[in-house]
Amino acid sequence: MPERVAVSQEVYYFDAKSGWLRGKVTAVEGDKVKVMDHSTESEVTVSNEHVHGYISESYEAEDPDLFHVSDLHVATLLYCIKDRFEKLHQQYSLMGEMVLSVNPFQLMGFNSETERKRYLALPRPPLPSSPYLASRPQGL
Repeated sequence: MPERVAVSQEVYYFDAKSGWLRGKVTAVEGDKVKVMDHSTESEVTVSNEHVHGYISESYEAEDPDLFHVSDLHVATLLYCIKDRFEKLHQQYSLMGEMVLSVNPFQLMGFNSETERKRYLALPRPPLPSSPYLASRPQGL
């Protein structure tokens, strides 16, 4: 069931090529919603089933643990993971004791043997999320 949205409301909307994006509703016409995309400043029309209301301060991209996200809708969670990767260059996020990874299709310096040893050396490292957390003897 689609959410109710209103003109001027901040939303996430789904784009098949780019995933969940942010924008502002400019018009609602039946089962279609027109959204002004925040990054491209172009208007797109999407099905109202692919729109989710944006909740200000529902997450902090700097916080690696997605259990702290207050809006647990797929749009918010995926946008947060995307935000962490694209803006903060963080390939990994935590969800409790699970480590989620974005495949960047390129070599990343934080996957090195040196980085792995940094994680193994500390009891609970104040380092960015990484699968190396799970490889420590005491686990996450």
